[in-house]
Amino acid sequence: MKKHNLIAFGFGIALLATACKKTDVQEAKVQTPQATAVEKNWSSLNNWTRQSEENSAVFSNKVEDPSITAAIAKGGMVLAYKKNGNTITALPAEEKNGTASYFWYYQVSEGTIVFNAEANGNATSPASSNAFKYFVISAEQLNEFEQKGYSRGELMRLTYENAQALYFSLLSHRIF
Repeated sequence: MKKHNLIAFGFGIALLATACKKTDVQEAKVQTPQATAVEKNWSSLNNWTRQSEENSAVFSNKVEDPSITAAIAKGGMVLAYKKNGNTITALPAEEKNGTASYFWYYQVSEGTIVFNAEANGNATSPASSNAFKYFVISAEQLNEFEQKGYSRGELMRLTYENAQALYFSLLSHRIF
C-alpha cells in the first residue's frame, strides 16, 4: 500500500511540476467587427481635373481617406452629399445652371472617394462654393440598417438631414 501511495505521490508531484502556469495561458482575444460609422466634415474642393469629351466634359476631384477601407469599398457603403449655399443634395444628382448642367456622382475605392461632375453645354469647372460631405458605413452597420427596413437604394435616396439623424440613432444604440 505504501508503494502505491508513493507512486501516486510521485505522479502528483510530476503533474504539479509540468502543469500550466497562469502566465502560460494566452488571453482569448475576442475580435469584434469594426463597425464605427464615420461622418466627414463639409469640404470645398478646388483644382478639378477636366477630361473633355465631344459635347461635354467630366470634372473629377479625388479625396484620400483611410477610413474607406477595402471592406467598406467591397461590402459597406458611402453616402455623399453636395452643398451649394443652403441647398444640400444627395449624390448622384443632376443640377441645372442656366444653359449648362452637371450630373454629379461619386466613386469609392479603397482609401479614396472621387467626386465627379459630368458637364454639358457651356459648363465650366465646378464652383469652389460647392462643399461635399459623406458618411462611411461598414458592412455591419449596413446590415443593421437593412434589419431596420432600410435597403441600399433607400439609404442612397435619404436627404442629408435624414441620413444624419439615422447615423446618430445608430451610434446612440451602440454599446462600445
